[in-house]
Amino acid sequence: MAGKAVAAMLRLEKKEGMVTIKNKSGGAITASEGIKLYQGYTLETGAASYVFVSLDGKTAAKLEASSRAEVKEAGDKLELVALSGKLLMDVAVPAANGGNANIRTSSTITGIRG
Repeated sequence: MAGKAVAAMLRLEKKEGMVTIKNKSGGAITASEGIKLYQGYTLETGAASYVFVSLDGKTAAKLEASSRAEVKEAGDKLELVALSGKLLMDVAVPAANGGNANIRTSSTITGIRG
């Protein structure tokens, strides 16, 4: 199931196992905690691996094992778009200041307000 997460800044927060990051020209980037993710970067997780990506330092998305995602521009924001596998977000806590979260898959679009 593909999905996406949108934020002004994306940062790798935590990783476990094999995580591969490439820049938009295909060059390898060291997958170290705390690095910023930019437009055109791709992330890929191996079996029994995962990576947490911080969205504006407030919430996180988790790219599960054997998954692939790409960072794309969306106006003045960045999107972390799952190309394959699973992208999970915790939406149990209300968004601050009435914020919104949009979750899109190949077959469903869901909006969460406040």
